Amino acid sequence: MATRFLALVFVGLIAVLGAIPTVVRAEESGVGLPPGFIQPRIAAGGSRSLGLRSDGRLLVAGTGTAFTIGNWAEWTDIVHVAIAADGNAILGVKRNGSVLVTLTSNVGGQLNASFWNNIVEVAAGSGFSLGVTSFGSVNFAGAMANSSLLGFWSDIAHVGAGWTHALGVRHNGTVLAAGQNTFGQLEVAGWTNVVQVAGGFGHSVGLRSDGTVLAVGDNAKGQRNISGWTQIVEVAAGSNHTVGLKNDGTVVAVGDNAKGQLNVGAWTNIVHVAAGTSHTIGLKSDGTVVLAGTFTGSVVGWQLVTEYDRGWIDGYPDGLAAGTLELDEQLTALQQRMIAAVTPYGEGNLAGFGAGLLVSNPDLPADVTALIAEVNAATSAVTAVKDELAAANQTIATRDAEIAQLQSQVSSLTNQVTNLTSQVATLQVQYTTELALVLSLQNQRTALRAQVTQLQAQLAVAATTMASVETSVAAVTTVLQQAFNDPTFTVPGATPAQQLEAFVDAVAQLNKGRLQGVYQNLGGKK
Repeated sequence: MATRFLALVFVGLIAVLGAIPTVVRAEESGVGLPPGFIQPRIAAGGSRSLGLRSDGRLLVAGTGTAFTIGNWAEWTDIVHVAIAADGNAILGVKRNGSVLVTLTSNVGGQLNASFWNNIVEVAAGSGFSLGVTSFGSVNFAGAMANSSLLGFWSDIAHVGAGWTHALGVRHNGTVLAAGQNTFGQLEVAGWTNVVQVAGGFGHSVGLRSDGTVLAVGDNAKGQRNISGWTQIVEVAAGSNHTVGLKNDGTVVAVGDNAKGQLNVGAWTNIVHVAAGTSHTIGLKSDGTVVLAGTFTGSVVGWQLVTEYDRGWIDGYPDGLAAGTLELDEQLTALQQRMIAAVTPYGEGNLAGFGAGLLVSNPDLPADVTALIAEVNAATSAVTAVKDELAAANQTIATRDAEIAQLQSQVSSLTNQVTNLTSQVATLQVQYTTELALVLSLQNQRTALRAQVTQLQAQLAVAATTMASVETSVAAVTTVLQQAFNDPTFTVPGATPAQQLEAFVDAVAQLNKGRLQGVYQNLGGKK
């Protein structure tokens, strides 16, 4: 609620301060982004570099022929920029789709781009400019070989420009090309699944949707040696070098390194890259810019995300605090206008100015009185914003205390979970040990059961054998009883086996007696 209120007050105050040359933040362009936030961008061409700030203003650095055509005061609320490959033209697309142009000269008619409307993207080569319309057609201004072919282009989603040739990506991922083909830089007819293109002095580069890169044209400096590139999310082309931004924020580059323009191996957290004649620049995620190669001028101190936007993005109340600072700056500018208007009518009319709101002097002209009313309204609006900010900060402080308490509770619960986890681990070890013991006992029991079964089988066999022996003993006993003619012949107290043994001895004695009788009958001696 506080955020929405402050945003509305801010927009309303801007309306009051409409005469001040500043960017109107009248719409939100993304969840969690400040009102009117513009995606920062960089561009490079020739020996120049551009930086588009999050407030829609442009930074320019480098050297070259002086810009003599165009009004820099109009360069506000810019959402997309491009610089010519030779650095001699700068184009900016405003939020309303119109185009601003700044040139070193208008040879060829590049200034005609300033009459374009409904433009969503621009690109520029040496002496010509391209603009993609919201309808998918391409506007052309300047001079380029075979430029009439551009009139037949349709369904274009993105354009790129080399020094003397133009490239267009259609929504179906195919690529069109026109211009000079000295090095074969237009041989893109077989390209598919392309999402972005870039052009150098004599080569063309295409980024495919799978993160690989295509290249055709001049390779004298190795600027086409991109066959092993993967996970690329953006490409850029200098005169004779090629740059690729990887999805992890690092950068790769091939081609001419005479000026050190390929020395990007240590770059990290990069979100956007651009390449000029002999330099490479990268936009970092924090809004700063890094440089490789030869470049007269400095981009190292650039910060493309304004203090207001940084505060808003980094955390809620810092953004609001920065926002009030911006309001104060605009209020100060309006007050200075008022002082300049009132002073000619006497210093006395400014009495009490430092203490708060002014009361109009009836003797002052109507326009001065109206200006004073504007200052009073602006001062009240700023005061309201600051009051709301103070209340918001107090609410945030309360929420911070609640969060700290919750974090303490979470920490305590985390410790309890850690202790319980340790106990569970100990019980798991005990369970594992006891389970192993149970399994061992079960195995022993199974083995014993097998032994018992085996012994039972042996006992059964023994019982069968014993029954057979008893049957045999009974049969022998019958025979002996018949032999001795004594049906009661037994051995008292003997087991069947012992009785059998006694029977055998008895038979032996009996046979011995019979043999002796025979021997004696034959006259032999005893």
